[in-house]
Amino acid sequence: MASTINADTSNGVVITPDTSGELELQSNGTTVLKVDSPTGSLTIPVGTTAERPVSPTVGMMRYNNTEAYYEQYDGSAWVEAGGSAYDAPTTSTGYFALSSGTTAQRPVSPTVGMLRYNTTKTGIETYNGSGWNEVQSVPFTKTISYLVIAGGGGGQTITGGGGGAGGYRNSFASETSGGNSATETPIGVPEGTSTVLTVTVGAGGAGNAIGVNSSITGTNISIVSTYGGGGSGVAGGSGSGIANNGTGGAGTVGQGFKGGNQSGWAGVYGCGGGGGAGQEGVIGTSSAPGNGGNGLSSSITGSAVTRAGGGGGGTYLSALYGLGGAGGGGNGAGATNNNPGATNTGSGGGGSSDNGSFEGAGGSGVVILRVATTYYTGTTTGSPTVTTDGTDTVMVFNSSGTYTA
Repeated sequence: MASTINADTSNGVVITPDTSGELELQSNGTTVLKVDSPTGSLTIPVGTTAERPVSPTVGMMRYNNTEAYYEQYDGSAWVEAGGSAYDAPTTSTGYFALSSGTTAQRPVSPTVGMLRYNTTKTGIETYNGSGWNEVQSVPFTKTISYLVIAGGGGGQTITGGGGGAGGYRNSFASETSGGNSATETPIGVPEGTSTVLTVTVGAGGAGNAIGVNSSITGTNISIVSTYGGGGSGVAGGSGSGIANNGTGGAGTVGQGFKGGNQSGWAGVYGCGGGGGAGQEGVIGTSSAPGNGGNGLSSSITGSAVTRAGGGGGGTYLSALYGLGGAGGGGNGAGATNNNPGATNTGSGGGGSSDNGSFEGAGGSGVVILRVATTYYTGTTTGSPTVTTDGTDTVMVFNSSGTYTA
């Protein structure tokens, strides 16, 4: 038994004492609260979900024996107030605060499974029965895809070969890099760190001149660099075409192809086309100049665009000329024309005829970065063109600048 205080609708408040030391509050004879002893337990109302109060008020608390948890009314709904933490699903988007302290403040008598945050080591640790072990974590890496193209080489003067395309390196999706090499490895920046990526966009070479290198540099990342396209028969990202029974300039492995040779220095004196990112320059012969090698297509911006074509070869006193390679390569010169490589494609300029200095300059390069919009910081210099494609943000640098990743 217990001493009871009963709120009775017939008799008002009825007090029934005894010597048990227990106290029970009743409503019309039904227990609503029971205190067994000061150091014992407190019994609160128990019932099913269907037995919840019809008109609840804020702060009401009960044990729901349908759901097997304590619940409380928050003013609009009954919500769980307690229960077992074991195997309990949660949809919380907040956090779980662990106990924290220094190494010296570890529990004196730890047990297996204890988990805490060690402020001395700045990491979470757990006790395995024989010692405290740090809980290791692998930081997530923010991946930045890129396309880096150097400036194209200028066409050769006075019956000359086409300029070579600038070196071409691509890490986007499964697309190939220059010279049909495999896709490059994207830049990785560990989450929680900040790295300034410095972007250098190379200019195209003037007549006979090699294009300027393009690159991406930054702290704790591998440098991504491409070589300028060859001019005047020399090597480069892609090599320049050549005249006078010569051998075209070599391309750089993984960046582009060699320039076209010249075979048969007579007739129209056709010169070799410049190498492109995706194809060698075509050989020039005594009957026709060589076309520039084709460039490569990339969809890093969201649309397929071909860039880095080689310049077409020139001829001697003839209306014939070599065509520029796909991707912006300049046509070779016939009697009068000069044709530069397309701007911001890294394409080679067309070779000259023998009727004057009609060689075309190489096209300037370009650097393109692509990152998940979730991790895009928006911190840039150099005024890149910024767009979105699906869940990614794309930055096109037509001139040098920076991006803080």
